[in-house]
Amino acid sequence: LRQEHYAPAFYHYSKARENYGQNRHPYYEAKMYYNMAFIKGRLLDYTGSEHYIYKALPYFLKAKKQLQIFRCYTQLGLLYEDLEGFDKALHYHQLAFKHIPKNSTGYLKEEAYNNIGLLWPPTTTKKPYKETPFP
Repeated sequence: LRQEHYAPAFYHYSKARENYGQNRHPYYEAKMYYNMAFIKGRLLDYTGSEHYIYKALPYFLKAKKQLQIFRCYTQLGLLYEDLEGFDKALHYHQLAFKHIPKNSTGYLKEEAYNNIGLLWPPTTTKKPYKETPFP
């Protein structure tokens, strides 16, 4: 994906998702849904991206895969931010923050704060928040 070969990547993720689905590997099937959603988001197909996120999210929630849940909610937040649905974007970024794995050693907390911070302070076109959006 670094060289933006989205069409072949999407095709291969789709085929992999099919195979994981047929062989009853729901976790990996959900990971392929997430990858497909990521590509759709990069291509500005927000509806397609949201569709695939909502396909992946129930598997991750059931399996309690906090990192994947974090990524799904972050993707939804970014989608709504692009669509200027700032209240929904804030909601999903806050949900992502709540699902940062407890043993996370990376940059996830900083990423979540940054995503929320990009919505704050509101510009003149955004609705002002009554309280700080940080969890």
